[in-house]
Amino acid sequence: MITQNIKLGANELKLLFTLEEEKRSIFTINIAKQILGTSDSSVWNVIYRLKKKGRIEEIQKGKYLLIPARAGYDGSWSEVPNFIVP
Repeated sequence: MITQNIKLGANELKLLFTLEEEKRSIFTINIAKQILGTSDSSVWNVIYRLKKKGRIEEIQKGKYLLIPARAGYDGSWSEVPNFIVP
């Protein structure tokens, strides 16, 4: 098994933990601003870093998908793990 060191800052952790606590898998930039309560540039930096680290994915301009911790280091995850196409 290959492990990676993924380091998260205080604001990154605050956003991720709050989203998971509130059971939000999809969120907007405005929700992130409400959670973090910081400047716009700081929120955009947090979003950028989390995208780069594979913890969130942009699904539409200004709308993001939270990749849950259970996805592991590589971010492999699906909400429908046993979906079989005949």
